[in-house]
Amino acid sequence: MSAANVTSIAYLAAAVLFILGLKGLGRPRTAPRGNLLGASGMLVAVLATLLDRSIVDFRVLVAGLVVGSVVGAVLAVRVQMTGMPTGRPVQRVRRRGLRAGGRSVVPGGS
Repeated sequence: MSAANVTSIAYLAAAVLFILGLKGLGRPRTAPRGNLLGASGMLVAVLATLLDRSIVDFRVLVAGLVVGSVVGAVLAVRVQMTGMPTGRPVQRVRRRGLRAGGRSVVPGGS
């Protein structure tokens, strides 16, 4: 099996994990498992990218890591934490998030 085949299989597995993760986020009872599946999918995708040297150069990854860390640190210091709403507003936000997630999956399937 060639490296390209292994990478393709890894990306397919990551996509399946992402979809299962989104599906699991639909109910509070299954949300922790959905979150874990989505995170596992991201791990598989990142590892596949790192192990296939023809996709990206490590210098590009290190540069992206440095820039992202600097921007994240600056924003973490500047942005104030706010309280989370409770009750009905949380349910509305959750429903909007689920609809947005569903809309983001539809173009990927075509």
